[in-house]
Amino acid sequence: MVSFVATLSILTALLAGTYAYIYLNSVPVRHLPSEVPAYEPIWGKYVPQSTIQVGFLNYTHLRQANSSLPFAATILRLSAPSVVLTSADAVYFETMVFEIPNSTLDIAFLTQAKFAAVSEEFEGVSGFGIKFGNDTLYAVQDVASGKPVLGWLGLIPEDRAVAFVAGLNDAKAILITALDVPNHASSSMADLLDVRQMLWVTGGAYHVSIGIQNFTGEISQSHKVLTTVDVSGQRVNVTRVVQFPDAATAYAQYGAVREGYKSATNVVVYDAFVRASQLDALSKLGGDYRLVL
Repeated sequence: MVSFVATLSILTALLAGTYAYIYLNSVPVRHLPSEVPAYEPIWGKYVPQSTIQVGFLNYTHLRQANSSLPFAATILRLSAPSVVLTSADAVYFETMVFEIPNSTLDIAFLTQAKFAAVSEEFEGVSGFGIKFGNDTLYAVQDVASGKPVLGWLGLIPEDRAVAFVAGLNDAKAILITALDVPNHASSSMADLLDVRQMLWVTGGAYHVSIGIQNFTGEISQSHKVLTTVDVSGQRVNVTRVVQFPDAATAYAQYGAVREGYKSATNVVVYDAFVRASQLDALSKLGGDYRLVL
């Protein structure tokens, strides 16, 4: 009897191990539809296709999930004209990184009252604004870090936004490139087919935060990584979609994605993409929403 029980226990353990091995090593595969929708999110409006990284934070949705977020931070501080922008003034915040030249452009989409106040300050300083369509460019000096930083600022009335990029002539050119995106059809990163496909895999273009890494990262042979953060009830859903050259490479790199994102509990191949999703407690939202930057 003891021998039988021991044998049964061993067989049960072996069977459980076999099922666990099959589960952990199987590759779930799904397919994209033949057509994916076009998206026109506010975060894509000023993002050129040449941008190597972009991160967008929806402060409005973030506050709805946790009124203590976003964490207090100074976005911009000018001495002349006297302008201070903080995270409390913004409904959205976006950062773009450019490779050539190596520059970072920030856009704060402001509350109606704050944008009106900022515009009034600039109206009081005449003679140095440069019109670009309905927008206006200014050479300014940011002192938010405690040290003066020369740069270019853009006032964008249509979206009640303020854009800033540090630097001189190159910075001005970067700012104009971003502000010019709405003037040309299919010039936004959000218009690219692969980005639209990645957005479809995450459930659309609207999230608490979203980021796109437009270069090979820690996952070998990857082309892009799109990260989204959402809140559902008492959970935070962090999703990463990794793009590979083709479906065969995505299938072969499935294990590398699982290894790269160890916290992911749901990893699925979608043709040339691998989606890795994890669920965190709502208490982790303060750290998770900034994963896209």
